[in-house]
Formats: sequence, C-alpha cells, structure tokens
Amino acid sequence: MASMQRALPSFSEVGSCWSKITGVGELVFGVEEKQDLKMSTLKIMDTEIQVIPTPGKSKVFMPIGTLVRLGGGHIKNSGNGGMGIFSSSAAAIYNGFEISGNNNGGINVIGSDLSIEDSTVSNNSGDGISGGRNSRFDIRRTKIQANVGSGINVRRNAYLMLDSSEVSQNQGEEGGIHLSRNSHFDLQDSTISNNVGHGINVSNNSLLDIWSASTITSNGGDGIRLFRDVYFELDGPVTVSGNTGRSLSMGEGTSLAGNPSNLGVDSEVSCWSGMWRDPNDPDNPDKNQYGDFPILDLWNGDGSALPPISSNCRVNANF
Repeated sequence: MASMQRALPSFSEVGSCWSKITGVGELVFGVEEKQDLKMSTLKIMDTEIQVIPTPGKSKVFMPIGTLVRLGGGHIKNSGNGGMGIFSSSAAAIYNGFEISGNNNGGINVIGSDLSIEDSTVSNNSGDGISGGRNSRFDIRRTKIQANVGSGINVRRNAYLMLDSSEVSQNQGEEGGIHLSRNSHFDLQDSTISNNVGHGINVSNNSLLDIWSASTITSNGGDGIRLFRDVYFELDGPVTVSGNTGRSLSMGEGTSLAGNPSNLGVDSEVSCWSGMWRDPNDPDNPDKNQYGDFPILDLWNGDGSALPPISSNCRVNANF
C-alpha cells in the first residue's frame, strides 16, 4: 500500500497564504447552486475567520487549490452539507470551531488535506467527517459526536490520524470510524464509544496502527472489526470492552502483529473467513474469492498476557 507523502500545511503556512485568499475580493468561498458566500457573511478576525452560511442553503466549499484557516467560528444548519474541501486544497480548523446541524454531512474532503484541532463536529445528517481519494485527515483534541452516519468515514488511499479525540454516539451502522480501500489509520490517546455500529471498522487492504493508549467501549457492534486483507499493528495499548459484539473480530486475509499485553479485550478474539465475489478476476469464472483465516504474530513477554483466541486463528507466538 502506497504511503501518504503529502504533508499538511502548518498553521503558519496556511496563515501566510491568507492575503492571497482574501485578495480575490468578494468571493473567498462559494456555495453550490451558484449561491456565493459574500463578504457580508464572512467575518475576518486578524488571520481567523468566522463562516456563517445562510440556513437551508448549500454547503461552503473550497475550490481547486484553496488554503484556508478557520478559528473560533461555526458552520451550522447548511441545507447541503457543512463544508467541502476539494482538489488539492487544505483547511486548518481550530480554536473551538463548530460544524453542526448540517444536512448531508459535516465535512467532506476529496483529494485534499484537513487538519482539525480543539473543535466539534456533531449532529450532522450524514457522516461527521468523510472523504478520501488521496486525502489526509489529521484530527486532534476534537469531539465527533451524534452524527446520523459514521463519525469518520474515509476510503480510497486516505490517511487518518486520530489523536486525543472522542468519537461517540454516532448512528451509522458501518461504525463510529469506517476506513477502507488502501487506507491507513493511526490511533493514539482517543476514545471510541457508544456508537450504534462497530467502534472501528476497517477493510480492503488497509492498515490500523495503535500508537498509544486508547479505549473502544460500549459500541453496538464489534469493538474492532477487520476484514479483507487488513494489517493491525499494536505499537501501544488498547482497551476494548463492553461492546455488544466481539472485542476484536478478524476476517479473511487479516493479520495482527504486536505484544499481546497491549491488547486488552473482554471476549475471545474471533477469527473467520468468508467468501465474496470479484467481478474483475479473469481467472475465476464464478467470481468467488475465498480468504485465508487470520494470522496473529505475537511477541515479547512470557505468554501470560495472551488473550483468549478462537481456534480458527493461526497464531505465531514468539515468547
């Protein structure tokens, strides 16, 4: 899987582009359906801005190559999504910014970069934060709560960092966090809890890496669900407990690597293999694909920390 090379602009770099953004005059942002967001609804506060779209109108969007910094304001009650960041653009959102109550999702990012810190994304109709296609999401000290879809839903060569944040009470069946299609998720010091679906749901040739202590609890499905060629690396501890389904459910072609003492679960690690159809496989006339049972590569310690593991799992324990 290709690594994500593009770095997010730092706040200072975004700020240095501020005069170029405002220099275009009246149209700094636009909204869909040819409704322009004029200076009358754009409040400039030094190098920060407050955006208040007209209730019931379309989402604020950033066109090709835009760089912007949003601090201390909000985007609420948009009729067609809160904010769209497209085509090699970048947004830095911070300082208590709130994106809430928008129809069709809070923030959608395609082929661009999002950095969000110390902010809230909540009560949006749709996913809280979504997108992909070579996008980068850097989310720190932020609450993503009570969205009608998933809290975070990213795919197609996306990179996601979630640090010191909370993803909770989201209603989407695919999970509080859903990541798929050649994507990479780094998790540290965060809580994923009380979501209707799985806590974390990762699939299709993607990677989940837990860096430091995180908690996944009280979700309506599995705590962590992995399937179709997912690599799960335990570089730091995680506590997975109190979920309606399994603590850790691993499907076909998945593998786990790390110290078993980092995996705190309250139910047996479940391993399973399924069948799916691949219409693009010319060597398989019936288009059915069969996956291998998961592999657990565990090392360090004396083996006493080994959690209960299903007999279907293939375990390599190097103690």
